[in-house]
Amino acid sequence: MKRKILITTKCFLLFFLTLSLTNCATILSKQYQDVNIKSGKKDAKIYVDGDKVGEGEIVKSKLLKDGKVKQIRIEREGFKDFYTIHKQSSKHPLYILSCIPGGALAFIPPLLDTGPKSFIYDKSLRISQDFYVEKKFRNDDEVFLKISKVKLSLPNDLFKVNEFTEKNYLKAKRGTIKESNIRQGKAGFDFYVFYDIVEKLLRIHNFKTKNKDETQNSLKISSEIIDLEINSIEQQNKWKHRYFTTDLVINWSILNEKDEILYSNRFTIKSDEFTDDYWNNATKKSIEDAITKSFYHFLSLEKAREVLKK
Repeated sequence: MKRKILITTKCFLLFFLTLSLTNCATILSKQYQDVNIKSGKKDAKIYVDGDKVGEGEIVKSKLLKDGKVKQIRIEREGFKDFYTIHKQSSKHPLYILSCIPGGALAFIPPLLDTGPKSFIYDKSLRISQDFYVEKKFRNDDEVFLKISKVKLSLPNDLFKVNEFTEKNYLKAKRGTIKESNIRQGKAGFDFYVFYDIVEKLLRIHNFKTKNKDETQNSLKISSEIIDLEINSIEQQNKWKHRYFTTDLVINWSILNEKDEILYSNRFTIKSDEFTDDYWNNATKKSIEDAITKSFYHFLSLEKAREVLKK
């Protein structure tokens, strides 16, 4: 009887030890990880999931290892907010120990350690200076703008949704997408949402007059969405989290009171990165971001500024 108890105890301890080793990274890894967010600008304010974590060129942030994609926002005076994501994309160095018991004992599968703490973030996140887009406000010597029209020139007002693995997306292997990974959708975006975005841009940047007497110094602006694709990118680990970008083809035009086009330009724009782990509707946010970015690019053109002169 004692021998059976001893054997049972040894088996239990062996099983416990094996189980501990197969979860080595989860057990020994810290709950938070230090990540350096390198904005490259002294005036940058850094936010992670809406919480401010610091200011300056390099900000050290403690990111929770919970398996969720983190939304990074960089705020700078006079520039459009920049959005990107950061995630646990690599296995913890202790992860390899989880494979040893699985290889030695057939009844325990290798790679058993799949807890959030068994994956880590890249230690630094560097922001390219090309990603900062300067805001364009109305100058005192420029006219105001009234919305002439906004138009969605999409078949049945639908746009394409591309579903990627992150590997294919980063390598831009669009040819690898199967037909089953391409679908049509609205994602809560329609004419009225588009109109509200354009109206908000004009109001915030002082292009929309508040005084009826100033309407004599006004021109019209129109905007037409020609093509719109949402890119849904799946994270490369054990969790089904996604992030999104938008590819947008949009045409902006400035018109006179007779609706004659004074200047027009078409833009192909990619939005910043947005995650549903933070935003309630990341797809809609990415579309709005692409439209906003195209608006700033349009107003930065010398010919557009010349037309806006009084």
